[in-house]
Amino acid sequence: MTKKRVGFLGVGWIGRHRMEAMLATGAIEAAAICDPSPDCMAEARRLAPNAEAVADLDALLDRDLDGLVIASPSALHAEQSIAALERGV
Repeated sequence: MTKKRVGFLGVGWIGRHRMEAMLATGAIEAAAICDPSPDCMAEARRLAPNAEAVADLDALLDRDLDGLVIASPSALHAEQSIAALERGV
């Protein structure tokens, strides 16, 4: 079985716990992560050391992703979800 390549937008407490649970299934690969906080990025890199750290949503969507977990502030979810859908993610 090929693991699905998933991007993570927002890797604060909620995003990291979602990532950890998804990685534990063995069904996904954390392909790329994005968060403005260096501390959050460092914690996420401990869970997914091979994940590519990227600067923003556009950079995430430029990766060959099968899916995207959006765990940014909820006021941004609609715009970010629409952008991902428009890009086929």
